[in-house]
Amino acid sequence: MNLGTYLDTAVSRYQSEPYLQFYDETISYEAFGNQVNILANSLKSLGFKKGDFIHVLVQNSPGTLIAYFAIQKIGAVAGPINGWWKAPEIEYLLNDSKGKGLIIEDQYVPILKEIRSRCPHLETVIEVGPSPHPEHISFQNLLQNGDAAPVICPCCDEDIAYIFYTSGTTGNPKGVLLSHRNVLADVDGVTDALGLEERQTVLCFLPLFHVNAMLTCTFSIGIGLTLVLRKSFSAGEFWQVVDRYKVNFWSAVPAVYQILLTDPSRQKYDLSSLKFGICGAAPLTSETFKRFQEVFNIPIVEGYGLTEATCASTLNPRKGVRKIGSIGLALPGQIVKIVDEAGNECAPHQTGEIVIGGDAVMKGYFNRPRETDETIVNGFLHTGDVGYKDEDGYIFIVDRIKDMVIRGGENIYPKEIDNLLATHPKIQEAATIGVPDAIQGEEIKVYVLPLDESLTEEEVVDFCRKNLASFKVPKYVEILDQDLPRSPIGKVLKKDLRKWGLEPRPKKSKGLEVTASDIFGSMESRVNPDGVKDITANYGYVITGSGGGNWTVSLKNGTVKVLEGLHDPHVTTTISARDWIDISLGKLDGMTAFSSGRLKVEGDLGLLTKATRFFKKYTLPNSAGNPEEKPEELIVLKQVLSISQRFATGPVMGKFLNALKEKKILANKCPKCNRLQLPPREVCAQCHVRATDWVEVGPEGVIATPDITFYASPDPLTGESRETPYISAHLLLDGCKDHETLWHEVKASDIDRAKRGTRVRPVWNDKRTGTVNDILYFEIID
Repeated sequence: MNLGTYLDTAVSRYQSEPYLQFYDETISYEAFGNQVNILANSLKSLGFKKGDFIHVLVQNSPGTLIAYFAIQKIGAVAGPINGWWKAPEIEYLLNDSKGKGLIIEDQYVPILKEIRSRCPHLETVIEVGPSPHPEHISFQNLLQNGDAAPVICPCCDEDIAYIFYTSGTTGNPKGVLLSHRNVLADVDGVTDALGLEERQTVLCFLPLFHVNAMLTCTFSIGIGLTLVLRKSFSAGEFWQVVDRYKVNFWSAVPAVYQILLTDPSRQKYDLSSLKFGICGAAPLTSETFKRFQEVFNIPIVEGYGLTEATCASTLNPRKGVRKIGSIGLALPGQIVKIVDEAGNECAPHQTGEIVIGGDAVMKGYFNRPRETDETIVNGFLHTGDVGYKDEDGYIFIVDRIKDMVIRGGENIYPKEIDNLLATHPKIQEAATIGVPDAIQGEEIKVYVLPLDESLTEEEVVDFCRKNLASFKVPKYVEILDQDLPRSPIGKVLKKDLRKWGLEPRPKKSKGLEVTASDIFGSMESRVNPDGVKDITANYGYVITGSGGGNWTVSLKNGTVKVLEGLHDPHVTTTISARDWIDISLGKLDGMTAFSSGRLKVEGDLGLLTKATRFFKKYTLPNSAGNPEEKPEELIVLKQVLSISQRFATGPVMGKFLNALKEKKILANKCPKCNRLQLPPREVCAQCHVRATDWVEVGPEGVIATPDITFYASPDPLTGESRETPYISAHLLLDGCKDHETLWHEVKASDIDRAKRGTRVRPVWNDKRTGTVNDILYFEIID
């Protein structure tokens, strides 16, 4: 079987059932299959044929998955591109693969313009976005105007389906070739091992350029799952999404589980639908594993795999014995062995290299026969990981072969030290490496991310002395005030740590501590209800943070960065055309910035202008170095920061807001599928055609999803503590259906009445100015 036939079988079986839930957009199996056929026919009409490499540089969206399957339906090879890569890396990939086609989202076009002249093999560029550049083909037009006739995939199971470029630990990225057989073999193994049932719901927020997310989306199709797809992980909405869509399971990296453990908002939501979580990509500490299961009473199914083996090769059983610290048992259809240097299989508890055999092992590295032969020996993939099996066949990873430290002839596995230090109450994470030493050959150095600023190097060493053999105790300890170097999926890059060596990292200035009003004074939001040309949605500066951590805003050579000390800050902005400003948005605990990009700026920069002027008053004390390079200037904003400014609306949102003045709630309707857009969108989320018809809805309706938050506040007379509820909800207004909902505040004398299906009506502001505040709140109808 090939992936095209696999999709067609699922579409025929599940038809009108939902496959994708992307925010307020729902796509059925039938609609998804139809759009895949349309794009496949369009790609054929553009001259693409079997075997061509077509790369995809698009953030998580239905279009990303449609592109993957459409490419494979015509027998071509889908090549996901890492959305965090920079211009030189993307240029290298395009030239190494000699890819003929590129499907690219508009936000990445500036990178393409920078490198296009140096990519001679790239013939066709398809742009995803509302206003594609004239030299590019419109992705939306291909979907709207293409032929929906069924496309029969011409591939056999040994043909190549994907080329994934791995970041690797040394040298340039290598293209991993995965066949249709590889992908479907891993799909079968994971589905069987997890005991998945039809019509469950899975949440996916890992990037679709990663093989883990690709596999999740693929096995979902085969058994009729509903896939709730998000652009990225957001701690702030995670539990709300679980509650709203009744999510049964998800897959994540270890840092996500650490964050979820610290998020108290979970107590507001119904999490009874959850069955398990999957963890991969990096080792999960035993401490996090235990704590998560204690708090949530659901198992974490830890697995292991590589891109070169399609994705997963082992999983801890969902049912039966799960051993903490183990990566579980080999998946059905795969062979996982532990071998010594001579290639002989090791006895139980004897360490050796983990090797993998079976149908999920890659075809090879693209145009790298030597590396392929070195990696796949006698049909077994040599992983470079050290591990052992116990007497029951459960596999335990010890470390990477390359990461092993040999100190005075003793083999030391850094992962053992990392796991120990993760149990220290003042340590968030540790990373251990070997550094050169004239006497011992190598010495041990540990980099530590502290949870408590009072942590000292002596405490770390003493803790190791009490719990480790003397030859494993680190000689060097460095406590960091910045994150560890990481890959886009949060894995610590020890090759970068080794480059740091013994020289301590320069400490960052703590900066001047101030409050938001010290910098910005009072800033009012301003709305243009008549709409602004070329702006299609409601945007503006909104910076919010939850207490428990300081915001740090830094400016260096015109680059502004905003980092927040807790998790999941929300930073949005819309500005366009004066200049480009690099901005990093937010920081997840234990991860690098999860959202970053280039924002084009024009006119009054508002927040950024005020911040820039303020920062320029300060310089670091005793700053030295290149006199032409301005030092980094920091300011720490205490605790919660909340600033909003200069909201602009497009003409569609402008019409919606103006109608509120007349006590009317309008939604615009797609002429093709009759789907209502609420809040209004210029283009139908499902059909990608302009939604030009307007319908008055409501104003009454029912509560679809309530959200009740309790704020602790003192009684004004007695001073006694009390909890005040604040209720907000997705409201399904009369005339709307499914997820055509409006989000607003609900007031109720009895919060127990604020539940799904309760009828509500708006309470209007006497002075209406064409803003969302024209509706004060919704009240329950008695």
